[in-house]
Amino acid sequence: MPRIEIDLNPVLHITTDAIGQPGQRVFYIQGRTAERVVTVIVEKVQIQTLALGVEDFLVELNQRYPDLSPVSSAYDETTMHILPPVDPLFRVGELGLAYDADSDLAVLVVREIQTAGNEGNAEESSVVRFW
Repeated sequence: MPRIEIDLNPVLHITTDAIGQPGQRVFYIQGRTAERVVTVIVEKVQIQTLALGVEDFLVELNQRYPDLSPVSSAYDETTMHILPPVDPLFRVGELGLAYDADSDLAVLVVREIQTAGNEGNAEESSVVRFW
């Protein structure tokens, strides 16, 4: 599969969800802009780690940049499910969080899992950045 590189900037909505019965679920991250929906497959433990990481990340941002606007934690559970199309681009191997002070945007970077064809060469893996 050819390498994919997508910047969803800005993401209007981002969520995680699972489809299937317990023990056979597939977990997803999905982000939407006004024009595009991007879905990737993740492991349950990656979602759990991301949830903890986001909390720590926001605390660190607040300490480093105390003048930032507070993050809204309000959400409507009915809008947190993924929406069709559920056509994942790839399976995620790495997740990362960063903050760009110049644009005042946080980013979730997801990189495709390394396969036999692209082992050891992250530049050949597909990547999506949810800004």
